[in-house]
Order: sequence, then C-alpha cells, then structure tokens
Amino acid sequence: MKLTFFLLVISLVHVNAASYGQKITLNKKDVSVQYLLDEIGRQSGYDFFYDANSFKRTGRLSVSLKNASIEQAINKCIGSLPLTFSIENKTVVIRQKTISVLDRVVDYLSNINISGVVVDGPGNPLPGATVVASYGNTRLVAITNAKGEFVLKGVNEKAIITISCVGFNSKQIDVTANIGTVVLEPAISKLDEVSVQAYGQTSKRFSTGNISTLKSDEIAKQPISNPILALAGRMSGVYIKESNGTPGSNFDIVIQGQNTIQAGKLPLYIVDGIPFGGKPIENTVGVVSSGEGGGFSPLNSLSPNDIESINVLKDADATAIYGSRAANGVILITTKKGLKGKTTIDAELYSGINKVGRTVPMLNAEQYLSMRTQGFAYDKITPTPLNAPDLTVFNTGGDIDMLKLMTGNNGHFTNANLTVSGGEQNTQFLLSGNFRKESSVVSNDFSDEKFQGRFNLQHQSNNRRFKVNANVSLAKERNEPAALILSSVYNLPPNLPLYNDDSSLAWQTGYSNPLSSLKNINKYNSFNLLANMGLSYEIIKGLNFKTDLQFNNINVEVTSAITRASKNPASSTAGTGSLTYSNSYNELYQVEPQLNYSQVLGKGKLEALIGATYQYTHNVQPIFMIGTFVNDALYNDIGSLNVTSKGSGESSGKYASLFGRINYNWDKKYIVNASYRIDGSSRFAPGYRYGKFGSIGAAWIFSEEDFLKKELSWLSFGKLRSSYGSIGNDQISGNGYASSYGSTAVPYGGVSGLYISKLANQLNYSWEVTKKFNLSLDLGFFKDKVLLTGSFFRNETNNLLMNIVPIASQSGFTGYTGNLSGTKVANKGFELELSTVNLNTGGFSWRTSFNFTAPKNELVSYPGLENSAYASGASGGGMVIGKSLNLLNGYIFTGFENGLPTVKDINGDGKITAGLSENDRGDFVVLGTSDPKFYGGINNSLTYKGFQLDFLFQFVEKKAPNIYRDLVSAPGNNSNFPASILDYPFIYSSQSSSDASKTYLNLFRLSDAGFSDASFIRLKNVSLTYSLSENWLKPINVRRANVYLRAQNLLTITNYNGLDPETVGLTMPLLKLVTIGVQASF
Repeated sequence: MKLTFFLLVISLVHVNAASYGQKITLNKKDVSVQYLLDEIGRQSGYDFFYDANSFKRTGRLSVSLKNASIEQAINKCIGSLPLTFSIENKTVVIRQKTISVLDRVVDYLSNINISGVVVDGPGNPLPGATVVASYGNTRLVAITNAKGEFVLKGVNEKAIITISCVGFNSKQIDVTANIGTVVLEPAISKLDEVSVQAYGQTSKRFSTGNISTLKSDEIAKQPISNPILALAGRMSGVYIKESNGTPGSNFDIVIQGQNTIQAGKLPLYIVDGIPFGGKPIENTVGVVSSGEGGGFSPLNSLSPNDIESINVLKDADATAIYGSRAANGVILITTKKGLKGKTTIDAELYSGINKVGRTVPMLNAEQYLSMRTQGFAYDKITPTPLNAPDLTVFNTGGDIDMLKLMTGNNGHFTNANLTVSGGEQNTQFLLSGNFRKESSVVSNDFSDEKFQGRFNLQHQSNNRRFKVNANVSLAKERNEPAALILSSVYNLPPNLPLYNDDSSLAWQTGYSNPLSSLKNINKYNSFNLLANMGLSYEIIKGLNFKTDLQFNNINVEVTSAITRASKNPASSTAGTGSLTYSNSYNELYQVEPQLNYSQVLGKGKLEALIGATYQYTHNVQPIFMIGTFVNDALYNDIGSLNVTSKGSGESSGKYASLFGRINYNWDKKYIVNASYRIDGSSRFAPGYRYGKFGSIGAAWIFSEEDFLKKELSWLSFGKLRSSYGSIGNDQISGNGYASSYGSTAVPYGGVSGLYISKLANQLNYSWEVTKKFNLSLDLGFFKDKVLLTGSFFRNETNNLLMNIVPIASQSGFTGYTGNLSGTKVANKGFELELSTVNLNTGGFSWRTSFNFTAPKNELVSYPGLENSAYASGASGGGMVIGKSLNLLNGYIFTGFENGLPTVKDINGDGKITAGLSENDRGDFVVLGTSDPKFYGGINNSLTYKGFQLDFLFQFVEKKAPNIYRDLVSAPGNNSNFPASILDYPFIYSSQSSSDASKTYLNLFRLSDAGFSDASFIRLKNVSLTYSLSENWLKPINVRRANVYLRAQNLLTITNYNGLDPETVGLTMPLLKLVTIGVQASF
C-alpha cells in the first residue's frame, strides 16, 4: 500500500512537471492561426480540437516566442480572437466565446477609425500598399493612395494591423487612432525585389510571367560600353553572341530561340517607355564599310552607369500586351532617377588596356616555304619570279606573324562618369554625364569615342495626386574603326615584304599589303536624343490617369572611303579614290494615355489597366552618294568629288493600338493575369491593317497552403505558374504589300520608262504570329536562402513571311513575298535559375547564382520547300523538315586516298554532288546546327569586411565552322595556312586548278573536317573591389569611396580550331580587358 501510494505521487509529479515544463519556441511570419496551433501541438505533444470554420476569416500572423509555456503560446495566437480554450489531460479544446449583449456593445464602442502614412526608408510615400486589420472573423482592407495614406473605419482596438507592399517586408503594428508614419524596410529576399514589367511593376513572388532581371550593381561591375552585353551568361533563355571584338561592334541576341526565317529577329527594346531601334546603325543608311562585318550597335548610346535595371520579358504573359512587336521578346531598360535627400555627387574614373584574347598559330616562314616547294615539285613546275615570287624574289629569311602584326597591339580605354542627384519631399532630380574612349588593337589611331548626358526630374504636388516625370538623354558617338578585313591577312605569306627601303608601302604582284587597309577611312557619327515626359493624376482613390509623351531622334552619318594611298600604284584605279557617303534622320513620336485602377475585392486585390498607343515614325535620307576623288585630303569635299551616283529617300509610318490588362491576386495565393491588344499598322494594305493579340497567365503560391506549411516546413516558398498567348512580329519592310517600280535602262525619246520591279500582295501580307506556352515552378528553401526556378517553354510561329514560289510564269515574276500557309517554326526548351546564400557569418558572405538553358529549334513544316532556294544547301545553310533553321551541312570526310581527301557518296550514284541528301539534292548531310545545345553561367560573389570579389563563368556548347572552312585557297597555293594543316597527309599543289587543290577546296573544306566543336567556358567577368573605411573618409568629407580592379573575357577554355568560339570565322576575336578604377561619393 505504501509502495503504491509512493509510485502514484511520483507519477503525478512527473505528469505535472511535463505539463508545466514543456516550452514552446516559435518564429513564424505571415502564417495562419491553424498553422501556428498545429506547430504548438507538434512541439508540445498536445492534441488540439477546434472548429476550422472559426479561422476562415482571420488574418495571418507573425509570432516570435522563445521558451513560452503552452498557455502563453496559445494566448499569443488566439488572444485577439473571440475564442477561449481549456486544457485537460494533454488535450486543448478551443471554443467560440459566448458573447453577451453587453460584450457586443463594448466591442462596438471599442471600434475606432485609424489612419496613417506608409513610406520607405528615405521617407518616400508607398502608393498601392495593402493595409489589413484582422479581428476575429472581421477583416478590413485598405490600399494606400498616391501620398501613401490610408484610412480604415470601424477597427476593433484589439485588431492586428498588417501592412505589405511589393518590394518591402511586411509589418505588423498595434491599433491606435493615429498610427502616424509606418516605415517599411526593403525586402531582403530576392522574391520581393521590384521587377519592371510592361506598363508597371511586379515582384518575383507575385509575377505570373517569365521575367529575368539584372540590377544596376551587377551591370556596374562590368567594364563594357553597351549595357546589353552585361546580360551575357547571367540570364536563362537569353543568348548573346558578339559579332567581333571591334570597339562598339554589334551583337546578336536571341530570346528563347529563332521564331522566323525572313522577318526580323530582334527583340523589342524599350528605354524608359520609348521604343528603341536595335539594328546596326549603318543599316539605317545603307552603307557597308570596308572593315569588319556585324555593324555597330545604336545601344552604345546608352551609358551602363545610367541603367537602374534591365528586365527581359520572355513568355506570352509578359510580352503579349506589346502585341505585334514582341514575338522575339522584350527588353525593358530603366534608367536611374533622383532620390529625396541632400545633393550628392558620384564620380567614377577607370582606365585600362585591351588585347586580342585568342589567336591561331600559322605556318612560319620555314614551314610555309617547304610546303610551297613541295607543291611545285608535285606539279613538276619550276618556280620563277612570275609564278613564285615568295620562293624566288621575297627574302626567304623574312618571317612575319601577320596576325600579330595587325592585331597584336594593346588598345587603351578610359571611362569617366559624373552624377549629381538629390531633392526634397516633392521634387527630385538627377544629372549625369559619361565619357568613354576605346582605341583599337590594330592601331591607337582608330577608336570609338562617346559623350553622353542625361537629366531626370520628378515632381509631385503637395497633395501628391499630380506627378510629373521627365527624362532627357543626349548621346554623341564618333566611331572610326580600322578598315581591316582579317580574312585578307591570314593567307599572306610570312615572308611578304611590307615596306620598301624608303619606308613606303611595298607592293608585290598578286598580293595585297595589309598595311594599306589602314589608310582607308571608315567613320560612323551618330547623335541620339531620347525624351520622355510622364504625367499622372489620381482622379479618385484607386483610379489614376497617366499619359506618356515620347520622342526619339537618331541622326547617323556614315563615310567609307578607299583612298589612293591604299592602292597599288600599278593598279588601273590608282589615280582615284572612291567614296560612299550617306546620312539619315530617324524620328519617332509616341503618345500613350493610360487608366490604372486598383481596388480591394474580398480577400484579394484587383488591378486593371487600359491604354492606347499612337506612334508616328519619319525617316529621311537626304543624301546617298557614291563618287571618286583624286586628292585624299579632299575625300569629303563635295566640290572636289566626281559624283557617280546620288540619291535620297523618305518614308513614314503610323501605328495605333488599344491595350488592356487585368490582374487579380486572391489572398496572396491565387493569381490570374490577362492582357489583350489590338494593333493597327500602315505597313499593311488598307482593310488588313489590324491584328489582335492576347494572353492569360495564372499562378498558385502553394507554399501559402496551411497543409503544406505543416508538412514542408523547410519549403519557404513554392509557386506554380503557367501562361499561353499570341504575339506578333512586325519587323518587315514598310509598304511591302505594294508594287515597286524601277526605271528602264534604255530610254525612249530621251525619257526612261517605268517597270514593276516587285509584285504587289495586298491580301496575303501580314504579321507573323507566335503562340507561346510557358510552365514554371518557383521554389524557395530554408527561408529563401536557396531559390530555384525551372521553366519549360514551347513557342510556335505559323504562316511565315516568305518568298513564295513558284507562281504563274505569265505574271512575269518568279515569286512574291507573303505569308506562306502551312509553314511552322517551333522553339522549345528548358530553363533553370538557381541562387543560393552559401555563407553569411562573421563578416563573410558567399552567394552564388547559376542559370542554364537547353533550347531546341525546329522547322516543323514548309509546303513547297523542295522548290525553294532552301532545299539545296549547296552553298551552306539550307533547310530540312524536323531540323533547326540554322543548319551546318557538308560531306562526310572519309580520309585520304593517295594523298587526296575523300568523302562519302551518300546517295550512291557514283558522283559527289554538293546539296542536301535529306532533300535528295546531293551528298551533303546535316552535320549539326549553329544553335547552342545549351548555354548558361555561374556567378559567385564573396565579401569580407571591405573586400568584395565577383567572378562570372559563361559556358556554351555548340558547333561552328572552323578556320579551314573560311580559307578559300588550298595548301601549297600561294597562301599561308594554320600550322595544324601539317597534321593531315595532304599532297601540296602550287596550282589551284590541280586535283589536289580542287579536292581540298571542294571536298575537304566542305566536309565535316571544316567544322569544329566550338563549345567554351569563359571567365567572362572578374571584379575585385575594396571599400575604404568611413574613418578615413570623414575627415575629407567623402561619404563613400571604392577602388577596384575589373576584367572582361580574361580566360577562355575551348577546343575550337579557330580564332574565337563565340564570334567564329575570320573576324576580330573578342578582346581581353583589364581595368583599374576609383569611385567616390560626396
């Protein structure tokens, strides 16, 4: 009996200790009451019983408890609700409070009206912020106005106030009649960073579209002249290929694959709301220089220092609201604006050198002369000064590395930025200037020089209902590249004399002098003006009117002159030089009025937009001129020029549209977004000028579901989103539907007649339409320290604009341009983006971002392909159903027979014929595609105290023509070759007409031996920055100062048999850049 009593007492003490000793620790943000109760039950082992309907209209809570008792924890969760609880034998029962009439009267008398202002850290108002008051089953919601103000009526004194805004952390506060000013802190999570979308803003957390963003701090780390180049290796679905390493040169950019065959492939560029042309500037004047190909980019007129963000819109949900202009994607460029606060001055200066990053070893003089000697022996021909000056006349002891001679110099560049900004409560301003000069590795006499200035002004009325935002940007660029064509340098004998004894240029029969090209003249002068004024007014709460007035003017002047000094004195044209000159003025006017509406509906937020666009473009080419001159010093003197051809031109176009978008976000879990646009364009025939485009997107933030929060506590964010829609491509020639006329070559009676040079097509000439589907999964792990996004896309373009053949011979034409029914091009692929916070402790942090894209392009159908110019592929390219648009074709190299290269007879007809075997045109086969198989990049950022190290590796897997494909002479002929030619057992021939030469040119060069793996891993960018201590800067009144070392294209790992695996071909390879700089703020 005593033992029994003793054991009973011990057990009761133990139960009591367990009950009161159990401690609860919670640190949860923005979660439901049910989730918190489940978590308390998990930690305590207690069972909870309650009616789930009790929490249907309760708000979400943020709770922080440490070692609390179970009673304290439960009170913290339901204390403000009309609920009560009891605990019996590790069971918690939660019931509705029995509320007496007196209690209801007290509650009613406790309701108050509350008001306040929501601002950011610097004190700027935050319009559109959501304010929620939750008490029991009562939930009141308000949206802040343009001044950041809000009012809620009838709020219980025990309610919980939650304030949230895109790009900021949510905040909970207690109820008081005058809440005053509530300051929201910027969101630390990348999910809540502000992202620019079409006609507005969003965040990664709530976006339904596929948008990639690059911020100003990432752009600033790269010593580049063109801000678009900052995207290379940093975004999924965005592939950038630079045309060559010439300063200011153009680039190709492809967003989720090539959608078209003959229409334009450029994305739509929007700079602060203004459409901006991306075509090379010489395309606007029709002049092609005598230098490297690829052209020069007009986007060089934008200073990277002025860019706040670059957002790339990829799927239908993000782009369809731009209608007929957005099939190839949209790139939104947003410039910096002034901020409230005292005036600050930011100054930056950096300078450095650049040099060719990669070269190809060529035969030295000994190897070259040995090959030439063997060639003459094989042909049984005796070398003479006439047929072999390189063996009999030139100095056989001479040995010049022509590539090193022409491109082995160090180029220099200098960049200076100055920004002044500041403002008070209602008015802010920013004024910036930039100067950049970059010289060529060919010679420092050739350079690209740019001056750019920008002014931004923002103002709002005292009641903050009326706002004005104005931007003006001016840029002047003078680019004078070397008129050097590298393909004419590679094949020169290494012992070719370049100078006479008197230091004049030496000329040898049958050979050019590469130094002569440096005496030619290429000049590109451009002036670019961008101006935008935005006016907005809050008509009533939640309804805003806005209109943007936009103007863009670009003037381009291109001069290309072949001087007398560059010519062989023995040539028939040595007595004259030749000039091609043109200029153009291109203007764009655009007006975009808009109505924006925002309103709380139930537990969600409704946002609607309706707007219109009117655009007018005017292009004038006052003069296009070709002529000759006899004095190089007067090459640009019109009076001294013998004009052989002259012309002018003018065109204009109009564009009008209506567009709208509606977005509904219910309870921050379920989001629907729909957009629609009707476009009209004067590019098409009357009656056929309008097109309709639209999209729908939806997202489910499943991580907000309580049942998942309980089961997947390590998952901090999860969203499934998808979109589908149609978008157009208007990059086609203006008035292409109309007939064109030309003048007859032979006049009659002194008057030239007219003839139709292009057949009209008014009924079958319209936009190409691309239908896009996107499915994405966004995940966040461990409080968003790991963010992962995976996307699948499929885009289809139908009825492509093509040259339609054949047509009736009676028409007098072989074809016409129109939408070819049944044609289809598809792009599909997978994108992956990953960002991680690896370490963040003890003053040391390490962050990583990774992106990967695997695209596939396919020609799905092409009726009449067999009759088109694309069927053969004999001269490269060609098309095959089921394959990419960008094919690499050639023979199958089978080896050597008696020293001659052989290829496979694919069709077995006993003959070797150039042409695609897949289309029954010959013995070519599809060897691959120039499209990348996959591409991406990985960036690491490490900071420790005042130091920050960033480095980006870019990677691409692809195939490309190698150097053999581009050299159009055979080994043993009077041309130099890559040293790797010695690895093949060729028979060398000195005669281009011999079988040995013909088999090389027509078989080996055109086989798979003429292609190489052009995959590469490139250390694209390195930035090492040191921030000086504030203790050193305060005495000299400097707010902040950094010194840094930065590099671009520092290392390339590749097996490519050519100059550069990115640019491919015989063009200027990309340059290594190394800079040192200083930045200071005052």
